[in-house]
Amino acid sequence: MQKKCPSCQEEAFANGLCVCCGYEQEEPVAPDLSFTDQSIMPDVLANFDKLIELKAQQKMYEDDVDATKKERMALEETTWLMMEKMGGIDSLKKGGHTFFRRTDQYMSVPKATKYETYDWLKENGYEGLFYETINAKTLTSEVKKNVEEDVEEGGEIPECLNVRVVNRIGIKKA
Repeated sequence: MQKKCPSCQEEAFANGLCVCCGYEQEEPVAPDLSFTDQSIMPDVLANFDKLIELKAQQKMYEDDVDATKKERMALEETTWLMMEKMGGIDSLKKGGHTFFRRTDQYMSVPKATKYETYDWLKENGYEGLFYETINAKTLTSEVKKNVEEDVEEGGEIPECLNVRVVNRIGIKKA
């Protein structure tokens, strides 16, 4: 007999994970296949093949996007310098497009002086740049950890939080 999930109070575990919320049991329970519909197994296995294919395709596209971005940025830099050598031409028209030189600056806060820089920014009128944010994955992790620790005391996810459950399939090499 399976015990209730301490996270969602459901009795829906498959391979040690709560089907409802993804909570992982300390000791995975072997799945009971006696009441499952085995006729869909070929479809499940076909989906696994498609998932592997889509993951590889996504990686290929991400690599292509990264390579294209690097190539575009290098070409922009080269063209900017060429236009500079041509007497500092600022813009040219070709094929219904205007190509123009521009120089962008990107600033960031050095890690070594993070807090001193934050203080300086706040003292010099930049306090509007600061927003209180919470990383969703960190929030989820911390709340789940605290709920698990407080399970004996009826620990629950606070109602003030939105909870979105996403069912996914993990893939790892065997």
